[in-house]
Amino acid sequence: MINWATGGDQYSPGILSPTPDAIDYVLQQATGGVGREVSKLAQLAQTSVTGEDFPFYKMPMVGRFAGSATGPTSIRDDFYEHIKQVNIAADGLKGRLHNPDDRADAPAYAREHPEARLLHMSNQIQDRLSALQKQRKALLAHGGSREQVALKEQQITALMSRFNQRVESVMDGPEPSR
Repeated sequence: MINWATGGDQYSPGILSPTPDAIDYVLQQATGGVGREVSKLAQLAQTSVTGEDFPFYKMPMVGRFAGSATGPTSIRDDFYEHIKQVNIAADGLKGRLHNPDDRADAPAYAREHPEARLLHMSNQIQDRLSALQKQRKALLAHGGSREQVALKEQQITALMSRFNQRVESVMDGPEPSR
């Protein structure tokens, strides 16, 4: 019912489909500035124990004055938004193809949502990403060096960035001939 109420249909989800980051944001907004700073402080403490890099923009008290629109966090946010867009488009196309009443609409939908054809690639990227994240966690759990952890983080960011570029190129126009 919420799906239908927020603009979804039997093939695509509605507006209410929050990510973990969105939930974190809502909780921080509900607790106000003190809650945000406590959350940042807890994350800083956790990363100092695990050896992970801590983004400057999350630094308690000073982080709100810094940030990057092209850094790893921005790439990650774009990646998850692109994954969501691909899945929504693919579900919409699949639903139309499998429903005889809507099958005639499928070609027009596919032209409007070319990202739907990236579902297979999206799944492959997510599998590779999952493997890299497991490797990173294993390094953290077993005392891997900061350099090893940083290399895994760079590989993760590079994989996300390549997928972002692919989605944007498909959504911006026809695929270049090979």
